Amino acid sequence: MTLHYIHLILYKSWADLRSEARRYYISYLWWIIEPILEMMVYYVVFGVLLKNKVPHFIPFLLIGLTSWKWFIATVRHEGNSILNSRSLIQQVNLPKAVFPLIVVCTDTFKFLIVFLIILIFLWISHFPVSAAYFTLPLLLITQLALIIALGFFFAAIIPFVPDMDILVDNTLRFVFFLSGVFFDPRTLSPEKQFWFFLNPMAFLINGYRSILMEGQFHDYQRLLIILAASLAGILIANRIIRHFDKIYPRVVAQ
Repeated sequence: MTLHYIHLILYKSWADLRSEARRYYISYLWWIIEPILEMMVYYVVFGVLLKNKVPHFIPFLLIGLTSWKWFIATVRHEGNSILNSRSLIQQVNLPKAVFPLIVVCTDTFKFLIVFLIILIFLWISHFPVSAAYFTLPLLLITQLALIIALGFFFAAIIPFVPDMDILVDNTLRFVFFLSGVFFDPRTLSPEKQFWFFLNPMAFLINGYRSILMEGQFHDYQRLLIILAASLAGILIANRIIRHFDKIYPRVVAQ
């Protein structure tokens, strides 16, 4: 992808962020307030009513919800990005991978703002910076690669089968409860942990908590496997999008 398209992606992402903020009275603050409100709802249900026994449940829940929200919001938006850009696609000849990448930039920027605030909250709550923080960029890059790979696949297919959006939405909701957002998967038996951590998001969420709350991270091999698989997925999905590049304008017009 040429430098021209990279500039276009960044400019359109910034324009979308500004447009979204202008729709609300408190503007950019919603990017922070919304995850806090969501966290409060889940805390009341799982922490108060169901009496979750996880130590330090509020930071535990914040880390899980924030990393999951980045994943699910971006993958959903990527999946519909080509279909939702039908008017522009019919007017301008652009590589169709541009549209999911705009979504990735937009949602990742919002995530990083919230993530920085969570880091400050953790430092105030006596979870200090440790040597394990050097692993954090690799963890973030791995999740970003996973997000792009899945989003590209859905973006490539959904224009042909719009009903698939419903299937994707329900599948991601199911995976949500199998990612350890509300409980510590390390309390499971070793056999169940093996199957549980085959879900890459469960592994990544647990990795964030290990680094930020416990100051340690050890399973680099599995992390690199997820990264390599995600990068391969990006290449394959991008080839699919490029293969149908000339067909999408006709498909989305129907």
